[in-house]
Amino acid sequence: MRNLLLGTLIGLMAGLWAGVNLGKGQDIWENPFNDNSLNARLKESSRDIGDALKDSADALRDSIK
Repeated sequence: MRNLLLGTLIGLMAGLWAGVNLGKGQDIWENPFNDNSLNARLKESSRDIGDALKDSADALRDSIK
């Protein structure tokens, strides 16, 4: 009985860990306490969009020449 309860407890903790990470859109085994707030994700994606816009502007200038 003791082994069953211990196994259930460990399984619940691992499932909670993985479930929280899946809910946050992270890899399953990452730290669920990482600050992955909406603001941080928006800043990261805006940098990616800014880089893409710069690259496309450079390509457009090169094609015009």
